[in-house]
Amino acid sequence: MKASFAASVAFWLRAYPRRWRAVRAEELTAVLADLAGPDATRVDRRTALGLLRGGWATRWRGHPPLHTWLAYRFLEFRVPERYRAWVQDDILGPLYPVRTQQVAAMSLVAWLVVDPWFLVVFLVGLVMVQLVVGTARGREQALRRQLEPGAWDRGVPQVVQMLGPRARPRATAAVGHAAAVGVTLAATGVVAGAVAGTRWWAVAVAAVLGAGFAAGAFVGLRRLQVQQPDRLIEVAPRRWLAAVVVWCLAVVALASFCAVHGWADDYAVIAAPTGCALAPALVLGWWHSYRQAAGEDPWAATDVWHAMTWRSPVVDGPQMYRRVLLTQPAPETAHDLAAAGRSHPAAAVPGSPAWSVDSPPTPIATPHQGAHPWDESSST
Repeated sequence: MKASFAASVAFWLRAYPRRWRAVRAEELTAVLADLAGPDATRVDRRTALGLLRGGWATRWRGHPPLHTWLAYRFLEFRVPERYRAWVQDDILGPLYPVRTQQVAAMSLVAWLVVDPWFLVVFLVGLVMVQLVVGTARGREQALRRQLEPGAWDRGVPQVVQMLGPRARPRATAAVGHAAAVGVTLAATGVVAGAVAGTRWWAVAVAAVLGAGFAAGAFVGLRRLQVQQPDRLIEVAPRRWLAAVVVWCLAVVALASFCAVHGWADDYAVIAAPTGCALAPALVLGWWHSYRQAAGEDPWAATDVWHAMTWRSPVVDGPQMYRRVLLTQPAPETAHDLAAAGRSHPAAAVPGSPAWSVDSPPTPIATPHQGAHPWDESSST
């Protein structure tokens, strides 16, 4: 099977839910490869339409009814037990931070009558903030709240708890994105000040302060030594880059708007000193993080922040994860794996932290109420 064909199958299988792909994607890919032949490079149109239709039908069958979905989405009610796999996919999805702001978005519809442009700008900014700030911690809190076994649950629960490494975003991306916004703010402020003829003494004082902040950050970063055995450094998701690009464009658009309406002086007085004070330290933090990332022990964004503010890094302990387990696919059944004592619950958990890196820590599974980690009664 060619790599291009496997990539094509994976693309069309995205129509299916995450929980379905975690269990059956490998088997279905092998079947489609046998049917297409060894020379196939992509899925044909008929098969692609069939996968698309079957995927959306599977999503619809596993979706909770309307009243349950409305109560979960807008009132944060817990969903019934048979929809726990669906809610896990929803919380671990890439657009979950955006979906959580639907209530705020609907409450601002009244602004359409007053100022439609304000609503558009506010919603774009809200989405960008949630895409960046919506970290794994909020997802884990939502999962623990939704997947907690209730007093009225019957049978063997499908949820287990696992001890795993605490996920932290890599400093190279987080600090680099903040530095990009800071540099954009400083550049637009200086240009607006040059156009409006603002008072340059404020910019000069801010530049001196920025140099002082950068010197302090340099000393703190040189002294930074991090040993975090219970931590997993994650690569920043792609949505962060999109959010930073939008924020930089928003800063440029705001500067242009102020220049057109004669507010360039006011914008320069605020933007230029702020950017000149923060940008040097952020750029220096990004450069040190970039050099450290070339080694075997990259820094997390929280480590760089503590070092730049002359504080000791926080030692992370293991984090408790709560997940709905799915049935493992062939060649061995779940019953055989459990009987042989070779069960590995983390392998069946879709969306769990990426422990498949070199020398990963092994999570510890603790089933709730005697639940077996390979229970085959999981919903699909």
